[in-house]
Amino acid sequence: MVNKWIQGARPRTLPAAVVPVVVGLAVAIGVEGAQWLRGGLALVVSLLLQVGVNYANDYSDGVRGTDEVRVGPQRLVGSGLATPRSVKLAAFLCFGLAAVVGLALALMTSLWVIPVGLAAVLAGWFYTGGKNPYGYIGLGEVFVFVFFRLGRNGRNHVRHFGKDSGNGMATRNCYWMFGVCVIGNQQSS
Repeated sequence: MVNKWIQGARPRTLPAAVVPVVVGLAVAIGVEGAQWLRGGLALVVSLLLQVGVNYANDYSDGVRGTDEVRVGPQRLVGSGLATPRSVKLAAFLCFGLAAVVGLALALMTSLWVIPVGLAAVLAGWFYTGGKNPYGYIGLGEVFVFVFFRLGRNGRNHVRHFGKDSGNGMATRNCYWMFGVCVIGNQQSS
């Protein structure tokens, strides 16, 4: 039972959530010193958002029938391993927990992180959800650019320093390319 939820969380995509936080911490150590509590909370938020997006994608593709003829890892809804309702609830649970932890982190750092986090949740849901999912019209990479290059790394620096830094801006292209590779790998498997 638990194994299907781990499989549905898509562990192969989790480095996309971990790497920006770890590199953000590494840059913080070199610049002004890491804030380990903030880094830990940022990691929890990042992982919850990634898993929430994965469950939301599983739900949306499953109810649309996109995953009925699938090559690669099974999806929860498309394969019948879980009901659409339970996968949707799992996505919302992850997004809700990310919001709670993210709010605590924003209160420690900067309140501008709140609208960025809300945008991340909405982007995660509407990637393949809603009436006009942007993932189906080739805009997935554009959103990866926004949320990996501009968002995740920028949020990590603000969480640590209360402001952005040149070092943070210099590392964002790596996250963007990494995120695009994760999307490409998911589409081909």
